[in-house]
Amino acid sequence: MLSWFALSSCAIEKENGQMTSDDLEQRGKQLRAEIELVYKELKTTKKLRTGIKGNDIGEIVRKYVPIGTSFDDAENILRFAGFKVYPRPAANAAGNRPDRYHVSAWIDPLDQGLTWNVQVIVSLKPKAPGDYSDVSEISAGIFYNSL
Repeated sequence: MLSWFALSSCAIEKENGQMTSDDLEQRGKQLRAEIELVYKELKTTKKLRTGIKGNDIGEIVRKYVPIGTSFDDAENILRFAGFKVYPRPAANAAGNRPDRYHVSAWIDPLDQGLTWNVQVIVSLKPKAPGDYSDVSEISAGIFYNSL
């Protein structure tokens, strides 16, 4: 049985827009189910794209991880969806790439055959270099690769 403190703490978190572990898990599972549904539709209709462009699913990911979500919550939702979330780059990340501070998350493989595989890749952009408080931008895609 939960104590009064635990119950009021949950209520305060909800009021402040913080998600509980159950909320994060539910969003992650729903995201995974929708990704698999979209993948099956793309595969059935032969609309899977090869190459670096892939099939954009950013809009789908943003339904479950809206812009402004805390980075911690975003990473946890992706983990619950089955993504491997890579570590956050340091505040002084090397290189000149504009995405050097982004956090990547991968499902690899989502599906595979003898000579092909399908990956799902999500990129989370922080508010500012090294500021991993909130997500400011999300890109995501399903990528078909022949081996």
